[in-house]
Amino acid sequence: YTGRNEVVLEVPKKYWINPDAVAVSNIGPVCNGLKPWVSVALFLITEKKLGVASSWKAYIDILPLYTDSTIYWYVLN
Repeated sequence: YTGRNEVVLEVPKKYWINPDAVAVSNIGPVCNGLKPWVSVALFLITEKKLGVASSWKAYIDILPLYTDSTIYWYVLN
């Protein structure tokens, strides 16, 4: 049991996949001006396509191929 508002896990920002991570990636210039969720989606697709060459491979590999959330997003094989 943890107390209310007690931190149980912290993930350093360098491990976040967010618009800031996309901006400094190879596709950052292409994503400039896109909606943040679009740039992150393109980043995930790009990293998935890189396969073993992606430094994000271990993370990408554990993502579901699809979700039944209201947003519906897919990672291409």
